[in-house]
Amino acid sequence: MNKVNYILAEEHLVVAFENKDLRIVCENEDMAKESLGTTKLQDRLADMFAASTVRDLLVGNPMETEFKSLSAYKIDIEDGFSMFFSPNHVKTPCLNDGRVDWDKVNRIKIIAILKN
Repeated sequence: MNKVNYILAEEHLVVAFENKDLRIVCENEDMAKESLGTTKLQDRLADMFAASTVRDLLVGNPMETEFKSLSAYKIDIEDGFSMFFSPNHVKTPCLNDGRVDWDKVNRIKIIAILKN
């Protein structure tokens, strides 16, 4: 990783996707509108790309949760849709009690977008 990419990675969340289909929906506003019926997904993703850590996310009622037995975060998008993501570090930052230290998570993987 060159110095510029390293600096960007340190200052902003690094976002990955669970699979290609999820990535396509997230990267294509028309596809998101067609699949989910919302344009707010792009707003939530922009918030993620602007954040330094998960704790910097303020919009969308962010909350710690579990998803398929993974430590995860949930963010509301719109119209009952929510986005779930998990830490995506080689070694996930953890607190002394073993829970994820979300203050130090700066690499995430979007794992699902579901209707509640």
